[in-house]
Amino acid sequence: MTKQEMQSTIDPELLKRIPPDVLALPIATGRKPMRRFIPRQDRKSARLFIIHEVWEWYVALFSWIPGRTGWLARGLAYRPFLKRAGWPVIFGERVKITEPWNMEVGDWAGIGHNGRANATGGIKLGRWSAATSGCVLNTVSHVYDDPTNLRDQGIEVAPIVLEDHAWLGNGVYVMPGVTIGQGAIVAANSVVTRDIPPYTIAAGSPARPIRRRRLPGEGPEGLSIAAETEAGTDWQPDVA
Repeated sequence: MTKQEMQSTIDPELLKRIPPDVLALPIATGRKPMRRFIPRQDRKSARLFIIHEVWEWYVALFSWIPGRTGWLARGLAYRPFLKRAGWPVIFGERVKITEPWNMEVGDWAGIGHNGRANATGGIKLGRWSAATSGCVLNTVSHVYDDPTNLRDQGIEVAPIVLEDHAWLGNGVYVMPGVTIGQGAIVAANSVVTRDIPPYTIAAGSPARPIRRRRLPGEGPEGLSIAAETEAGTDWQPDVA
């Protein structure tokens, strides 16, 4: 089909509503090969519906309990549903988890109040890692190849990993397939679209490295002392 023939099949009123500079943009790819595809029909079973419904009602019994009493109650109540659970596991008030049976939580790891975790694609929280208040860990993305009826096109999933001692500030959004490296910190309200290296401080939308943390065993002087020992007295730090 030629470009002219294709344009003749498009609603002219719709074309009028889209600015020319937007029409000139490249078409987004609706599928990402590194993610696992789940057809819509695979998620329509009555069994899956009942499991999700029972879980939602179960969570409602515990999600409102305040204070450290709530931490303890939710840690005990949710751990049988998790794929793997250390001790203790910490979930703040009104945390919502989708498909917790795909979620691994290490010792002293957890999610702050009003956090959201869609674990359909798998989530792993390392020891002492934290997604603080209002964070969203989303392992799911809708497929949108067909320009109509987005809901029936299925989903793509990819796992999210927070390695040991990783920390997400308030309101951070983590996209599918992202790994937050050991000891890394992501600043509040950032959107993480790609992996963050260990002991890196990242911020922004999309999140980018802006600083690094001192590494385990590294002194306050930084790496310069160790590097001079390895490279000789002529060594200079790379500041580019």
